[in-house]
Amino acid sequence: MYKLKRVSSREEFRKNIAANDNFVDIDILPWGGDYRPKCRANVCSDFTRGGLWVYLEAEEHPDDMRITQTKPDGSVWEDSCLEMFISPIPGRGYFNFENNPLGTILCGVHVGEIDGQPGGNEMSDFDMVATRSYIGNGLVRWSVEFFVPWSYFKRYLPDFDPKPGDLMKVNFYKCGDKTSHRHYLCWNRVGCPQISFHVPEYFGDMTV
Repeated sequence: MYKLKRVSSREEFRKNIAANDNFVDIDILPWGGDYRPKCRANVCSDFTRGGLWVYLEAEEHPDDMRITQTKPDGSVWEDSCLEMFISPIPGRGYFNFENNPLGTILCGVHVGEIDGQPGGNEMSDFDMVATRSYIGNGLVRWSVEFFVPWSYFKRYLPDFDPKPGDLMKVNFYKCGDKTSHRHYLCWNRVGCPQISFHVPEYFGDMTV
């Protein structure tokens, strides 16, 4: 169970990040492999603005990173990529937000008859901030920070009306299909034999 902290602004969310508070690790290799960069996630609910603040972070050597995609809804999973898959109403489909180190975002919707990328999104729609910094030992820490408004979910789930304490389902992932070390990591263990992140039955519990 991932119990989210509640904040009322980006500034408060960033204080939570700076305090190293309430992170979860993306460190499970369900399909094996030996490439395991340090990766973690932090999400806070914001009922003042109405949505979720999301922070995803990885530490990698520059030679192991791939950064090519610059347009929204491109093939960011082939780059160094951090992802959040979320089901706001468990059992009613899910959304995926995939990001490379530039903050290039892919937004997938899998609700009802929609199964893919509806398009029409820009990084600015989610207040995207991407950072990269050298941290020593030849490593780069890269991160994406963005906001998902409740209204985005309501566009596809009109009856979505979240309250503090509500249960959602989520998983966080790290991948890089065309990086020098192809890899697939997750927060909540995925139990299927084939490589796939699109498995909401293996999302973990999250309360807002």
